[in-house]
Amino acid sequence: MPESVSWSTPVLQSVLPVVAASRHVHTNPDEVERVAGWLAYEPFGWPEAALPVEVGGDPDRLTDFVLLVSSLNFAFSDFATGVKFEAARAGRAWSDSEGMVACLLNGLDAGTPVLDGDWMARVTVADLERLLGGTIRMPMLEERAEILNAIGGVLGDRYAGLWSRWLR
Repeated sequence: MPESVSWSTPVLQSVLPVVAASRHVHTNPDEVERVAGWLAYEPFGWPEAALPVEVGGDPDRLTDFVLLVSSLNFAFSDFATGVKFEAARAGRAWSDSEGMVACLLNGLDAGTPVLDGDWMARVTVADLERLLGGTIRMPMLEERAEILNAIGGVLGDRYAGLWSRWLR
């Protein structure tokens, strides 16, 4: 068993049988010790978000926003050209997932109810194309619309349209 007292927590305890039964992933203890040796002396500060998520002080609203972003957080470069998706917010260009976050925040500012399950259930590819407009057409908008439609249907039917209600 690992030596840290942190391993006595239920979550980490639940990982131990998975690690022990692993057939395809192995840990090299010598390498872990080597990296830990120099990592222990690295200065680590409190992380800062590159793009401030300004959704107000309501934790439920932040939960709704984070889970929405998590649902759509994939494929931001054009598959054929490799060009990254970029969008603007607060006078600055943001790329990849930060560009999507910028678009969602811009949409919220403009009154688009992106956090509402009923909106998600009805959103179309054309709606997403307008909402997630940037330097290139965001890849996989069709799949994103399907994902939001499915999520929105469940949230609307069972959780008053909100991720935060589902989480509770």
